[in-house]
Order: sequence, then C-alpha cells, then structure tokens
Amino acid sequence: MPEVRCRCEYLAPMKMSWSYVNPGKRYRGNGSCRYFEWMDYDVSECVSNMIRGLLKMADKYEKEIDKLQFTIEKKRYKINKKIWESNMKFLYGFGSGVVFAVFVMSIWMRSGLPSVGLLQLK
Repeated sequence: MPEVRCRCEYLAPMKMSWSYVNPGKRYRGNGSCRYFEWMDYDVSECVSNMIRGLLKMADKYEKEIDKLQFTIEKKRYKINKKIWESNMKFLYGFGSGVVFAVFVMSIWMRSGLPSVGLLQLK
C-alpha cells in the first residue's frame, strides 16, 4: 500500500483496531494531529469473533495478573513487617544486654574487690 501522510506531513502508519466495537479493522492514524482514516469497511464475522475472544481472554488474564500482584504485595508487606519486628526484638535484646552488663560492671567496680585481669590499669 502506498505511504500516506497526515496534515502535518508525518507518515500515518497503518494499524489494526483492537476495540470491541471494531475488532480487526485496519486504519491509518497519527496521534499528533489526530489524523484518522479507516482502511477497511468491514471485516468478516469470523475475524471479529476471534478478536473479541482474544480480547476477553486478555481481560481475564489481566484480572488474574492484578490478583496475583495484589497477593504479592500483601505477602511483601507481611515479610517486611516480620523483618521489622525481628530487628526490634534484636535491638531490644541487645540494649537490655548492654544495660545489664553496665549494671553488673558498676556493681563489681563499687564492690571494692581487687580488679583482676582485663580492667586492671597499671
């Protein structure tokens, strides 16, 4: 087919309609200047039904993908929540351990017992 140019002198490519109303009909169009021209008047009922069936299948799969993406996001949220809780438990335990160690060391240093080993300064 010969090249067709729109009002802006750009090439108007040939495309196929995937709408439910005009499935399979070819047209030329350019979105920048809104040029549009149908190439086919009608397509066979067989082609229309086939494309409508494909559109229904595509919609079904898109809905399934949306459900799966929602499930993935829910799982990701739960995992991140568990990681956060685990980190908080670790920090709480670590902090408690440090406080306990400081407490024990302060009691030990106040007890008046001679320091032996690591804490003895010369």
